[in-house]
Amino acid sequence: VEKIVNEHIIGNHPVDEWIATSRKNIEKYPFFKKQKRIVLQNCGIIDPGSIDDYIKYDGYKAIKKAIHNYTQKEIIDTVCESGIRGRGGGG
Repeated sequence: VEKIVNEHIIGNHPVDEWIATSRKNIEKYPFFKKQKRIVLQNCGIIDPGSIDDYIKYDGYKAIKKAIHNYTQKEIIDTVCESGIRGRGGGG
């Protein structure tokens, strides 16, 4: 914290060795080395405003599989059996 405050905030010079410039290089930093990113694995790679980027990185892969391989009833049964609930968790 002291180094960040002194160099970055007061001195107006970013601490270069602590800046992750791209997702591809992030594993070289000790903090990230042992992490396995799952939820945020595409953070910093995909433009969140681009549906083409989302598709390029397997977005909609599950829905495509469901539509082509399962009946409506099978999909509904799978969702019901999974126990997943709405984003609010209330129902």
